[in-house]
Amino acid sequence: MLILDCECYPNYFLLAFLEVSTGKVRHFECTEAQPFDGKTVAALMVKYQTGSFNGLSYDLPLIVAAIMGAKPARLKSISDAIILRKQPAWRVMRDFELSIPAKWDHIDIIEVAPGQSGLKIYGGRMHAPTLQDLPIEPDEHVTPEQMEQLKAYCANDLHLTAALFRTLRPQLDLRVSMSKQYGQDLRSKSDAQIAETVILSELSKVTGTTYRAPQMPDGYSFSYKDPGFLEFQTPELRAIHARILSERFTLSAYGQVQMPQWLRDAPIEFGGAKYQLGIGGIHSCEKSQFVRATDGWIIEDRDVASYYPNIILGQSLYPDQLGREFIRVYQSIVNRRIVAKREGDKVTADSLKLSINGSFGKLGSKYSALYSPDLLIQVTVTGQLALLMLIERLHLAGVRCISANTDGVVLHYPESLSATVESVCFDWSLSTSYTLEATQYRAIGSRDVNNYV
Repeated sequence: MLILDCECYPNYFLLAFLEVSTGKVRHFECTEAQPFDGKTVAALMVKYQTGSFNGLSYDLPLIVAAIMGAKPARLKSISDAIILRKQPAWRVMRDFELSIPAKWDHIDIIEVAPGQSGLKIYGGRMHAPTLQDLPIEPDEHVTPEQMEQLKAYCANDLHLTAALFRTLRPQLDLRVSMSKQYGQDLRSKSDAQIAETVILSELSKVTGTTYRAPQMPDGYSFSYKDPGFLEFQTPELRAIHARILSERFTLSAYGQVQMPQWLRDAPIEFGGAKYQLGIGGIHSCEKSQFVRATDGWIIEDRDVASYYPNIILGQSLYPDQLGREFIRVYQSIVNRRIVAKREGDKVTADSLKLSINGSFGKLGSKYSALYSPDLLIQVTVTGQLALLMLIERLHLAGVRCISANTDGVVLHYPESLSATVESVCFDWSLSTSYTLEATQYRAIGSRDVNNYV
């Protein structure tokens, strides 16, 4: 494999390759006076498998243009369209009349890496020996001395990318296995993109239909539907529940569900803590908190197992454009994963888990065939209200919740209440049909709900 990276300036273009097996770096440069060696680069792109971080959206269009003979000024205009004007790669390719050759075997790991971070952030997480930001402002005309600086900078980025490939090897191996199974190249796709591919593939086998993203009418709005098991005992949470049931959810111009103003502006105060509801999930609002499990006390995390998939199946939820067959296909994927896990087939179990959990991420994307904003809200609001119901029952039993986030709560209570906690959690599971998994901590220290030890 060759790892590749580009640097683009008004008077200078650099493409660098790192040969993974040897560690050797090779540079290809282009200035007004020095033409780009497009013939050699084209041969390398066909001969080797190549890898990058964000190459499909940025580097490959530039490489194609450079091979075609584009000078630095034109290459910079392509780069600016991608970075400054944030145009998607397909539009850039169309506007600049570019086409990536089908023979190029390329893997882009920007979607494979967890979260949405830059290469330097991933380098820090991997404890890379050197992290460096771009040494020269992108609009400068670089000097020959600065060109040497850029070569060194680019080489370091290549080594960071190679390290990230090594770190993500299990995820990439899984994607290779799934690519063979479904006959599509899934190596550069995110969990959500793969889930969409798998579910639509399974649906098409059953129905013979090709699915596309639905078009929502202007002014489309909808309400949350009570699943029937939510029940609150305190006046403040009963009021929240009633107000959510009467709320009309609307879409923005970009097709995203807009959070009601009253929910965004005012966290829910209950049991001495604050909780923020949202489009995604509930989270508590603690700041700079440290709690230790001293003698006679317990800190315990109670997470809901497969929360969103169980909400979808428990309420038989499906995107309208996919029909009820979606539920049958989704349930079959869940059942097959259970069997694969029981039989020790880790590759199949992991691939099916990715399909089950990743699909939720596409419910809010207007460009996805899974797009279903009302289903998105039905799932996330059910999850949030069900956790609030658990928090309320525990509070009334004398148990303090010290943190909550999307699919679980962290509790702090004396050992004398252990049987009470078990009883409350068991009753909640009976009410909701969701299963709680427990993990005990010696201590928990948090800057906020998303940053903790």
